[in-house]
Amino acid sequence: MLRITTPILKIFFTSFISVLLFFLLIQSLPCKGQSKEKNFILTGRIAGMDGRYLFFSYRGLGNDRLWDSTIVKHGRFQFQGTISQPAKSLLTILETNRTSTVDPNVTTPLFIEPAKMSIVLILNHFRSAKLVGSKSQNEFMELENSKKSINRQRDPLIFQWDELNEEFEKKNAAGANDSLSPIIKKIDLLNSKIASLNNWEFRVDKAFFKKHPNSYITVYKIVDDIRHFTLAQMKSYYKRMSPSVQQSEYGKDLSVDILKMSVGEPGTIASSFRGKEINGDSINLSDFKGKYVLLDFWASWCKPCRAGNPELKKLYLEYRDKGIEFIGLASDNKSIDKWKAAVEVDGIGIWKQALMGDIGDLYHIEGLPTKIIIDPHGKIIWRDGENSETKETLPVKLKRLFDK
Repeated sequence: MLRITTPILKIFFTSFISVLLFFLLIQSLPCKGQSKEKNFILTGRIAGMDGRYLFFSYRGLGNDRLWDSTIVKHGRFQFQGTISQPAKSLLTILETNRTSTVDPNVTTPLFIEPAKMSIVLILNHFRSAKLVGSKSQNEFMELENSKKSINRQRDPLIFQWDELNEEFEKKNAAGANDSLSPIIKKIDLLNSKIASLNNWEFRVDKAFFKKHPNSYITVYKIVDDIRHFTLAQMKSYYKRMSPSVQQSEYGKDLSVDILKMSVGEPGTIASSFRGKEINGDSINLSDFKGKYVLLDFWASWCKPCRAGNPELKKLYLEYRDKGIEFIGLASDNKSIDKWKAAVEVDGIGIWKQALMGDIGDLYHIEGLPTKIIIDPHGKIIWRDGENSETKETLPVKLKRLFDK
């Protein structure tokens, strides 16, 4: 984050001119703590809603999420408030639970700016609304329109995935193990198709970021989809942003995310932790100093984690006597019985197993499975998982370390 500090005067009032120039200089600098708040006014029209409420949610100064409401009169309404930058907002009809709806018929996301804006809404067709007066909204719609084909193909696949996953959970809970394999195959096929579309969407996003490096939509999308970016990508995008975007609220969020993701990355010292093994014994990372350690972050409910356990067992048996210790850290704090059952069924109790708890925060674990290798000096030398930048698979990395 860029910071501009006020220079200290070494000479007090030498002349009227020097004093005047000093204060003019101070006024021209964006000093730390200087207020940048500005007002917005959003006026709109909608038919068929007289006497009913509209609700408007937006990010105010700082991180505060504000809700406002107004009654439509003679087909017209107005919202106004104070913001410091372009910000995502939500215009919706919500008469009860106003934080849970995602119905596109009565809800539309908007990017408002510190300006006078206008909008025309059509009842039950809110997503067709046109916001006038916001450059950020124009850029947001440019990006959304470029992904319409992707969404048309992906939405029905996600619906099928949800149905199959619900069917899997019901049969798994009923103990109908013989019928799970066909469902898993269908889910895997859908995962592959969805992943392909997600990659397509990511390419579209990156093209937009390249075209609009200083757009608030760019920094918002990176922060909103932070799990899809590697640390190197985030640093690269942040570096190309203008100081004003870097110092915006979204820019500050991104700089914090960059700092968080730097934790647990290759080249950094592994954070020490204590825990309890599945058998109740204490476990302390510092006890393994002088050996390589593989941390396996997983969960009993994580299908890719479970699918990779046979290979992990093979690698453990091959390398356990060559100076490496495996430690499984499961995200099953609320499902301990399922965790213990998974360890037994998968046969991975041959290496140390403990619950992840807060340990995941020490290594910025955002997705499962994630695997990390720590060298005998306590330094992280390899990481694989979501946002990973490594091109080395675990078998290749272990072979390079021990088969010399």
